Amino acid sequence: MSRILIRCLTSLLLIGTASIVYAQSIKFYSPNLPPWGFEENGIPQGVVYDTVNAIATEAGVKIRHEIRPLNRLMRHMEQGAIDCAVLLKTPEVEEKYVPVAQVAKQIKIGVMTKADLTVASLKDLKGRTVARPRGGDAFDKAFEENGINLYTTSHDRQSMLLLKEGTVDAAFGSLTALQTNARAVKLDTSDLGAPYILGAFDGWMWCTQAFAKNNQSVLDSLGQAAQKLLNSGQIKKILERYINP
Repeated sequence: MSRILIRCLTSLLLIGTASIVYAQSIKFYSPNLPPWGFEENGIPQGVVYDTVNAIATEAGVKIRHEIRPLNRLMRHMEQGAIDCAVLLKTPEVEEKYVPVAQVAKQIKIGVMTKADLTVASLKDLKGRTVARPRGGDAFDKAFEENGINLYTTSHDRQSMLLLKEGTVDAAFGSLTALQTNARAVKLDTSDLGAPYILGAFDGWMWCTQAFAKNNQSVLDSLGQAAQKLLNSGQIKKILERYINP
């Protein structure tokens, strides 16, 4: 009888612990990088922002979700001030954080220029100025090694506006974001040269090691929800809503 009572109490404690974990709001940031994350008329939105919300809703997990500059997102993630975020799958990110779920495939990263400047390698940008969002420093070393000047911006839209005005010679970022923001600042495709691709990376949801250590069941729920939304095409629909409006 006592054994049965102990088992029942243990089960209740486990259920109670799981409920507490799910009841707590997970702290997420999405980057202030249109179209991935931005605010319009005070309403937060964007591909990454909406995708994270959809995954959390499907998983039945409460989140506290904010849009913040990329450099602040990266800093707060490293400090443990937030729990999770969607980031590109790079060696540096893999080393620091715990993967939860893939949400995007092969996001191309590169530079875009005006039509009168052809780039076949980074050497072609020597002595030129490239705009890149604050916090988007993955290729800074390569730029510096090739004698390229960097102009830090708040986001890709500002980078493309500076390219349009002739303040910079090129803009660095995800090609999807650069092309979307080119349209936003009224840069026609005929005004742009062929993009130079530096790499392609999958987009994943990641959580800090400290959060993942005690919340594996939550990570499992988020991962299963993400896979379900990928398979159903819901994440693709979110992407198309912002990329091809």
